[in-house]
Amino acid sequence: MRKTFAILLLTFATQVALAGPRDKHPTLELTVVTAAHTPLTTARFWLPSDTMERYVNTVTGQSTLSVRYNDDGTEAPLVYEETIELYVAAPGYEQTKHIVTIDKKKRVKSTVVLPRLSLRPIVETHMKGLHSHGEMVRAFGQRDYQKATEWAQLTLRNVHAEKDEHSFQDALYHAKTILALSALGLWENAANRFADTLSDENAYQMQATRDMADTRAREWLEITRHLGKDETLPLQVCRSTSPSRLLCK
Repeated sequence: MRKTFAILLLTFATQVALAGPRDKHPTLELTVVTAAHTPLTTARFWLPSDTMERYVNTVTGQSTLSVRYNDDGTEAPLVYEETIELYVAAPGYEQTKHIVTIDKKKRVKSTVVLPRLSLRPIVETHMKGLHSHGEMVRAFGQRDYQKATEWAQLTLRNVHAEKDEHSFQDALYHAKTILALSALGLWENAANRFADTLSDENAYQMQATRDMADTRAREWLEITRHLGKDETLPLQVCRSTSPSRLLCK
């Protein structure tokens, strides 16, 4: 009897020891959606203290988080009753800070709603009073981002031919704006097109469009600040495209 009880006790202790590590740390299940509550399948997120960007599932818009990755390569698991600060972004959407408190549940579920960047006001602004640069604006308004880019690049090549300083600054600013917003549109199109078939070649093309969007967004933000214009939208676009929030302050 004593021997049987000892065996049962040992078996129970072994099961507890094995189960312990599995139940020790929680998992965060994150879902990213649009304002219409449809899955935002091109979203990515990161922690300020983490070295890794994570992407959501390309069908469900969901992802899980159970560990952080430190600069030295070590992992730091989530713990109960801690508060996590996440940054969530997607091409064409505002970068959003999301705060989650990990309660005592093994699997904590949280949903983030990303607002879409409002580009209509900036397009309408550029449409007003434009004559010599109207083609690039019209192409952008028609969502022909490649043609809009070509017109903007042509404008930049000829910018020094403008008759005065005001016209020079105006042409420069309009061209940088259209280049940045067109690059954002091209990246968003690539992300949506390749999301379900992310081969090595597609991943390379998507990364190339993102790098271009990132570069042109920062150039737009720089010229906007230099000319003393409203930087609200350029800053939002920069944060939407940048791999690091430190590049868009």
